[in-house]
Amino acid sequence: MVIAAGEDESKVGEIVKNVKTPFSKKYAGSVTDTDEEGGDPAKDRRRFSRRKSCWFTARKIKADWKDPQTYSWLVNEFGKISPARVSGISRKHHRFADKAIKQARNIGLLSHLSGRTAQGRNS
Repeated sequence: MVIAAGEDESKVGEIVKNVKTPFSKKYAGSVTDTDEEGGDPAKDRRRFSRRKSCWFTARKIKADWKDPQTYSWLVNEFGKISPARVSGISRKHHRFADKAIKQARNIGLLSHLSGRTAQGRNS
């Protein structure tokens, strides 16, 4: 933006303030001003999704390393344990599941690289 200040340089600041700025709430012409649109501020609020209930609490069970069915769904195809905020389980039960997954990996019940569980041998 180029401002040509003529003879009077004291008005330069006033001219700059009156220029429409895209994201300023103080000065006229702001993109973020909602007064011009006449929109309802209640509609502009963010809507958050309802928090999922904990899978373990709903079934009244605790993740156990001996039962891979209780925690195998938390491990993705790359072997990463999904975080509690994504999976929707409580922080407390996520800690239990995390320990169970790590114990099962140590013992060999669960793969380190994927969510596959160990299969029994049928000779």
